Amino acid sequence: MNTCFHSLDNITPWRDDWRIRVRINRVWSASYGARTRDDNLIHMVLMDDKLTKIEATITQSLIPYFNEVLEEGDVYVIAHFTVVPNSGLTRLTKHRFRIIFHSKTIVVPTMSIGMPNAAFKFTSIDEVVEKRCNEDFLIDFIGFIVGVRQEADIGSDGERMKVIILEVVSDGKKKIQCNLIERSCEVFDLSMLRKYQRPPVVVLEAFKIKVFGDYVCLQNVINISTVLINPDIYESVEFLSRFNVACYEFSIFIPIVSGYLIASVGDDSVDWRAIRSIDQLKKNCQDGIFYVMGTITEVVDDSNWWYHSCVCGNAVVADDNSYHCDICDSCVEHVVLKYRITVIVDDGTSSAAFALVDNAATKLFGKTCAEAFLHMEKELHLDWSDISRVDQSSRVPLFHRIIGTKIVFKVKMHSVFGPHYSDQFKVVNLFGDVAEPCLPVQSLNESLKILVGTISYVFEDHEWWLATCLCGSAVSVVNGSPYCVMCQIDCVDTIPKYSLKVIVSYRTRNNILVLGDSLVARILMKKCATLLEENPISGQTLDKKIVPQDIISHLIEKKFAFIVDPRIVGYELNMGVYIVRDFTDESCIVTLLESVTQITD
Repeated sequence: MNTCFHSLDNITPWRDDWRIRVRINRVWSASYGARTRDDNLIHMVLMDDKLTKIEATITQSLIPYFNEVLEEGDVYVIAHFTVVPNSGLTRLTKHRFRIIFHSKTIVVPTMSIGMPNAAFKFTSIDEVVEKRCNEDFLIDFIGFIVGVRQEADIGSDGERMKVIILEVVSDGKKKIQCNLIERSCEVFDLSMLRKYQRPPVVVLEAFKIKVFGDYVCLQNVINISTVLINPDIYESVEFLSRFNVACYEFSIFIPIVSGYLIASVGDDSVDWRAIRSIDQLKKNCQDGIFYVMGTITEVVDDSNWWYHSCVCGNAVVADDNSYHCDICDSCVEHVVLKYRITVIVDDGTSSAAFALVDNAATKLFGKTCAEAFLHMEKELHLDWSDISRVDQSSRVPLFHRIIGTKIVFKVKMHSVFGPHYSDQFKVVNLFGDVAEPCLPVQSLNESLKILVGTISYVFEDHEWWLATCLCGSAVSVVNGSPYCVMCQIDCVDTIPKYSLKVIVSYRTRNNILVLGDSLVARILMKKCATLLEENPISGQTLDKKIVPQDIISHLIEKKFAFIVDPRIVGYELNMGVYIVRDFTDESCIVTLLESVTQITD
């Protein structure tokens, strides 16, 4: 028997005695090209043992002969077929040619030994948004759904079609819009999406890249594209590891309006209004998100420091060597390893048990739970034949190194009672001195930075107050009279406003900061007009102003946490000049933010 098979790489139209051994990756029914009498076609993607893929088509007249023989996922020997150029705007493979079955084509089922299973080849989001891939080819894409918007039905050929717009985030938290039309919308149950603990993984198979000038999005092709939500496949687990999902803080879906859900990924900001001590956390009976800075003094002994989860994030437990996810209501074949660590934290006011969910523990150790097992295997020279053998004694080399580490914890206030400690708090994120750099806490948003320092100098000859017009513009002196350039009139009544320039010192650097009217008024607890009225100071005119000594003494050597605009507005004395947007001088908050910014500087 002839067992020689041709590689799909070598398939060309110049001969017709080809003999291939392939697995059917996928099958779908659709028309190809212009509508003809052979309108109903069966299309397939075939893959050989070298992972080379090629498209194949069965025309309508031959469908009865092959339809009952071919099954998606099975392996076949196929011989005697026609090879034609692979053209069109919806190509699924990069192969130059495609296969056409004819009446003499032979299809024989065979064993799958040595034939790899079907595998996705995902296109990166950078390739899509930077237009580095050919728009004529359909692509596979994977990411997290962070936005779902159900649009009004649209009309096409006299029929109404459903439309759903997705916002999908992938590597580096980059986002892309995905448009779903008709049957692809049927997989979305908005009430189901809200049950997941974090935004679901979505696999978009055979999607079209749509380019409109500089705008790029993905869109399904009717009868060809498929959408998989939290699919139980190896590629989902691999994506979670590659994306390093455990290092990001996810929110659940929140409804904005009817048919519109959103979720957030990676909230890196610190709300200093929510900073608390552990003692305050214990006395606080209000649930919410709070921040506390403390030192890890102990890792609680617990042999169950890891667990299995479904791709959707829900914990699963083995039952007769199988796993079942209550959220997905299905058996789970590909499970994800996750941390479940409890540490004791002390901040000087009290101590408490902090439970680290998987993302926080991953940031703390600098390794995912799966990577931690590999690390221990190498460090302890063990051969894990069964993951259940990994117990408390096996984690000592990895976990003991975090004792004594000072961390800023973001906790979700929800007290529970444990066997050893009366108070326990759930940590949803952390910032600080961890095994690998955490997400920086410098930024309250993308355009503002935190700077913690002490005011070391106040510019005495600087125009510490400005005369402003009612329109808000600064007034200048023209021919001895106040004049507003914006309004182009002489100003009879002017409003004095603070504009103070100071030098702030922090560690090894200095910067010049400019404090506006509202900020200085908060520091001095007095408006500029009131200060000038209550304390007449000689020499204070529109063209000559000297900072009063009582203001200088009130500010010098005082420590603040400033929120500054990172865009430099000038240089003086070899120092950059920046505009301050906000500040705080509360000692506990300043101390905490100073500790965090030391790490990120």
